[in-house]
Amino acid sequence: MNLQGTLQEKLIKALKARDEAKTGVLRMILAQIKEASIEKQAKITDEEVADILRRQQKQRIEAIKFYQKAGRKDLVEKEEAEKKIIESFLKLSA
Repeated sequence: MNLQGTLQEKLIKALKARDEAKTGVLRMILAQIKEASIEKQAKITDEEVADILRRQQKQRIEAIKFYQKAGRKDLVEKEEAEKKIIESFLKLSA
């Protein structure tokens, strides 16, 4: 099974477990994958999915730095939790 299929399965499991954090991150990732697929007008490869995951991870790191400067500890914690979820999916792609 490809990485995109694995992510879709994990979304279903997260929905059943009512894990809101993981569900939100997976929906965001899958939306980016679908957008990239439409842009390319073809299915995207596992490497392209991994690139999307790396971009999402980079965005979280930048957001964490920004929120730390702004003194928003609550948002820092949220972004760090999302970053950990994304990193767990990056391990699947390796």
